[in-house]
Amino acid sequence: MKILNTIQNVTKFGIFNFELIYYFGDMSCNHFNKKVKNFIILHDYLVLNEIDNSLQFYDNNFNLIFFYNDFIYPKDLIYSNQNLFLINQYDSNMNQSQAIFLAKNSHIERFVFENKLIRTATDTIMIGYIGEEVKAFSFDNKLIWQTDISHYGQKRYNHRNEEIDSSTPNTISGEVIGYEDTIVVPLSGKQIVALNIADGSFKWIIEYEKRQNYFAWHENRLYTYWRNFIHEIDICTGEIVRNLEVSSIYIDKYNDWPNRSLVSGGKLIIDFLKTDNSLLVIDLESFSIGTSEVIKSDAFLKANPGDVIWHNDKLYARDSLTNTLYVYG
Repeated sequence: MKILNTIQNVTKFGIFNFELIYYFGDMSCNHFNKKVKNFIILHDYLVLNEIDNSLQFYDNNFNLIFFYNDFIYPKDLIYSNQNLFLINQYDSNMNQSQAIFLAKNSHIERFVFENKLIRTATDTIMIGYIGEEVKAFSFDNKLIWQTDISHYGQKRYNHRNEEIDSSTPNTISGEVIGYEDTIVVPLSGKQIVALNIADGSFKWIIEYEKRQNYFAWHENRLYTYWRNFIHEIDICTGEIVRNLEVSSIYIDKYNDWPNRSLVSGGKLIIDFLKTDNSLLVIDLESFSIGTSEVIKSDAFLKANPGDVIWHNDKLYARDSLTNTLYVYG
């Protein structure tokens, strides 16, 4: 692929209704004649967070359909997916709370709660986690269950990656995700454990040779990797559905390791641990090295959420060091 276009000073970008949306360092937006602090793309809505701290919801025709202006101070976006987003919010006395906006049945529902530990959510429950515990809450902020994960897994490691006593409590080491009836939790002992979303009980566990802090996922598939292989895992069962050997790229060509990854537009996009100017793009339908491609340039390219999107046979990648958006095709 070659560079088709570059756009300078892009702070954030996204694709909404087949159009490229982005805003600049001065908070101006290419599609709106107004200043914006942030924007979020849901399945059918573009949400603008303007400098007056209001939230404005636009439909696919860019018509304003919902407006919220009861936030006094700036908000922190914690988590978002196609159906919902989770934020911290503050009132005039700087009291913090959290809110979830859920797009459901062509309507936006808002749930506000005092719990400040929520980190992710599904369409039915909210998930909070810290240290050794995972907690599930209803949208009216009632505790449904809590699970201690400290005893799961065979091995334990310290922060220097040295194996330590297996009786040491295990801890959560990365982002917890939820899909349908399953919660997936990465552990510092180099495991991934899955819990039942209904009651927090054990479903399955996989032991690895490295911590899986930055796995990629899309719908019912989870993508984990070590230096030689990428594993496609059924989230609900823990079954390894497909394996892809990538040593011919990472070891033979680059002497490097897979690092962060994400799924976008039917592609699994993985960056490199030591090589900062390359991305590996894997087609998930064929799941083959033969149909994969390494995108290499002079830019700083990392597969961070919001910095890389595959859309209509084009790769949109933002260099976070220079705020330059590159379009490859």
